[in-house]
Amino acid sequence: MPTVKELALEERQKRNRERDKRANLWSFDTKRAYPAFDFVRSGELGLQIENKYVELRRNWADGRRQRLENLINSIVGGIVAYLAGVKARGEEFERRERRWERERRLAALARAREEREEERGSFFKRLVAILAEVNELRPFVARSRGDLMKHASGELARMLEWAEARLLRLEGELTAEGIGAALRERELFPSPDPLRTPEEDED
Repeated sequence: MPTVKELALEERQKRNRERDKRANLWSFDTKRAYPAFDFVRSGELGLQIENKYVELRRNWADGRRQRLENLINSIVGGIVAYLAGVKARGEEFERRERRWERERRLAALARAREEREEERGSFFKRLVAILAEVNELRPFVARSRGDLMKHASGELARMLEWAEARLLRLEGELTAEGIGAALRERELFPSPDPLRTPEEDED
């Protein structure tokens, strides 16, 4: 229970904070003028275990019908049970942490697999586009090697040379070696697969 002096000090601090607020000043005077609890010495002995959120008895004290020294067996048994409860709670917390970490890891693997599937699709579409361009270029380059090249000069000759070089490059990309090298560079079908769900995480 606050005294008259403590209440007056509390009121003065409150007025000072309001004044500082109106003046747009920072106020660091946030301490209470009196303590939240008054501790009164009763001459009674008590024992309390720190709360670790375990719903078991944590307090023993002298009372009208009992003295603390007569509760030794109850206190020892209570402490043992409480410690077992703290351990069980810690183990449950660790299980939840491992489960959360497993779910986070699996979700990350799933996202990575989805992204890789999109890259695989894009890679395949590029191969199809290259094949289409090769099929268009082949007849033109074949013709250019005949009549056109005989009469070509200047820009036309340079264009025909470029078309032939492009056809050779694109055909090289469509060989088994070319496709394999591109796949290895992009890591689209690696073995072993780093994005495979680990065995310990499989249901």
